Amino acid sequence: MHERFLRYVREKQLFDAEDRLLLAVSGGIDSVVLAHLLHRSGFQCELAHVNFQLRGEDSEQDMQFVQSLADQFGWKLHVHRADTKDYAQSRQISTQMAAREIRYGWFEELSQKFGLKYILTAHHAGDQLETIMGNLIRGTGVEGLSGILEKRANLVRPLLSFSREEIEAYAAEQGIAWREDKSNQEVKYKRNYIRHELLPAIEKLNPNYETTLAQTFARIAASGAYFLAHVERLRQNYFLTSTFDLKILESELHPVLVLHYLLKPFGFNESICEDIWMSYLAETSGKQFKGESQIAWLDRGLLQLNDSISDEFECTLLEGDGRIEISNQSIEWQIVNTWKLTTDRFSAILDADKLVWPLVWRTWRHGDRFQPLGMRQAKKISDLLIDLKIPLVDKKAVTVLLSGEEIVWVVGLRISERFKVSESTTRAINFKWRKD
Repeated sequence: MHERFLRYVREKQLFDAEDRLLLAVSGGIDSVVLAHLLHRSGFQCELAHVNFQLRGEDSEQDMQFVQSLADQFGWKLHVHRADTKDYAQSRQISTQMAAREIRYGWFEELSQKFGLKYILTAHHAGDQLETIMGNLIRGTGVEGLSGILEKRANLVRPLLSFSREEIEAYAAEQGIAWREDKSNQEVKYKRNYIRHELLPAIEKLNPNYETTLAQTFARIAASGAYFLAHVERLRQNYFLTSTFDLKILESELHPVLVLHYLLKPFGFNESICEDIWMSYLAETSGKQFKGESQIAWLDRGLLQLNDSISDEFECTLLEGDGRIEISNQSIEWQIVNTWKLTTDRFSAILDADKLVWPLVWRTWRHGDRFQPLGMRQAKKISDLLIDLKIPLVDKKAVTVLLSGEEIVWVVGLRISERFKVSESTTRAINFKWRKD
């Protein structure tokens, strides 16, 4: 097993002899065997052990066992005591999920703090099958059927090609001692139920199920990798800034699936993506779709994303020089006696004596009207935005500046004819708008 272990590390390019490694050790057979293999191979390791304080004295004895293992190999040991139950309750998650978040978060902290290049865990082939079966039962996509990767960023699983039986045989051959976690036998946990109930039932149907399933899932993983690479090519070639032409997907066999994977990073689920696609086929325009943190607009076949869903606001500008900031934008104003007219859309020069203070700065509303510069009649702002071809995704963020009930500036777009400076103007207000 040792030679095969070294060959696997080399072939998969998991890590090199000069790399400093952080090995997660629970005290169970898998992580202890991995520790022995690494020590025998001469790799530089530090150990990390989390005491989840869930099993009373057994948890304390596990910690003592790992300390003795570290002493035996002359390796540094990091220990973290966690109040797992309190963590789970405060976040309203399961104990198992809490334990996962605690340990991986802490492992990453150790890695960065002490310059440890890779974090190693002792997941093996049996864990791979249990993970994929769990994903199937819960419901998953191609990434869930790909299972655990042997290497993802700085997280490495060097035992992923070894079965539990091979690990147990190596431990017996080398006389390796370990700690048995009694909770691993409790079938109330989903993973344990899969291990002790579901997989043995499958074995009765196919005694060679481990090999069969491993080969099947490997083919699925390869197909999934090809599909995800295709989605990424679409993203790179056609998802320009925050706009995507849905016509690109008309030649896809499963356009909703592709669209889901394109929009998944933006917080859109498959149901919303199906709604987007059906609206596109119906040639709907102007419809809005909300993801977890972003908003999308369908505009004449173009899907446009806004990476921040901004709420309506209203604030007051007081007389005299000043500045006000709301979210990611601000307005500064200054009274001036001399001025130079500008076409800069971020600036507006208005007649100070025509303004009635305080001014109001707010998001525009349907029904808002004003008299744009150079026009003789009032115009709805909604019509102005159409004339200026403002994208639907940007319309919601348009703001206006009011004097009393009258709009004096559609910020960044047009000033009012009634408040422009003229030959009779003696004082002006110079407004400057900034948006991050």
